[in-house]
Amino acid sequence: MDTILVKIRVALGISLLVFLTWYFDLALDAVNFTDINLGWLTLAAFSITLSVVIGGFNLNLFVSQERTVPFLRFLPMFWVSWAFSLVVPGQLGDIASLPVLLRKHGFDWHTSLGRIMLDKLLSLLVIGLLALWGIFTLLNIFSFKTSEISWAVCIFFTSIILISLGLNRCCQLSVKCGKWLNFILKSYDELRNVIVAYPTRVVVNFILTWLKVFLVGVSYWAMFAAYGYSDLSIWQVIPLMAASSLVAYLPISFNGLGTVEIAGIVLFSILGIPEATILAVYLTLRIAVLCLAWVPSSIFILYSR
Repeated sequence: MDTILVKIRVALGISLLVFLTWYFDLALDAVNFTDINLGWLTLAAFSITLSVVIGGFNLNLFVSQERTVPFLRFLPMFWVSWAFSLVVPGQLGDIASLPVLLRKHGFDWHTSLGRIMLDKLLSLLVIGLLALWGIFTLLNIFSFKTSEISWAVCIFFTSIILISLGLNRCCQLSVKCGKWLNFILKSYDELRNVIVAYPTRVVVNFILTWLKVFLVGVSYWAMFAAYGYSDLSIWQVIPLMAASSLVAYLPISFNGLGTVEIAGIVLFSILGIPEATILAVYLTLRIAVLCLAWVPSSIFILYSR
C-alpha cells in the first residue's frame, strides 16, 4: 500500500511539472523578464531574508532552555534546515535536518523534534488564520463571483483535509511500530512541556510569527510590483499568499512545486492579474528563495567540515 501511495505521489508530481512546463511555454512568452524592477526585487529578497532571521530567533526561543545555543551559532544551522525544507516534500526538511545539527550540541532527538514541531504548528496556525481571512473575508469585501469564491474555498478545505489525512496516516504507521510511537510520544511530551514551562516564550513566538509571515507576504507584494502591479494592496496579497502556501505542506512534490503555483493562479486571478504574471511571480520567487537559502547554506556546510 505504501509503495502504491509513493508511486501515485511521484506520478502526480511529474504530471504537474509537465503541465506547468507546457503552460510556461505558452503563457510566459507574454511576460518580459528583462523589465522586472530591480528595486522591488531587492525589497522582496530583503523581506525573505529578514523573515528567515525572525524564524530562526523564534525557534531559538524554544531551543535555548536548559542549555543555551547562541543565536549567531544557531542561525546558520537554522538556515541549512530551511534550505532542506525547500527540497523535501511536505515541508519536512527542517524537521529531518535540524535535529541532526542540534545533536552535536547535546540535544536528544525527541527534544529537538518536539520544539521544532511547536514552532511549526504556531506558523501553520498563523498561516491558516490568514488564509481563512483571505477566503471568507477579503473575497467577500471585493464582491467576487460566487463561483470564484467556491473555487478558493474548495482549495483551502481540500488542503486541510489532505493534511489531516496525512497526519492520520503517520499516526497509523507509528502505532504499527512501537519504537516510533514511543519516540513520537516523547516529542509530544516535550512540546507540551515547553508550552507549560515557558508560556511567555510561546506568546512571543506567536507574535513574531505574525511578523514573519507578514514579511513573506511583503515579498510577494513586492514581486507583483516588480512586474508592474504596484497598485495592489498588501492586505490583498498576504491572505491569498497564505492560502496558496498551505498547499506546500502536502507531501506531493518538492515543496509544493506545481501545486502551489496552481493554487496561486486560481486565487490571484480573482484580483484580475493575468495568469502569465502570476506564474512569473511565483517562479521568480521560487528561484530567489532557493538562491537565498542554498548559497549561504552551502558555504556553511563547506566550512563546518
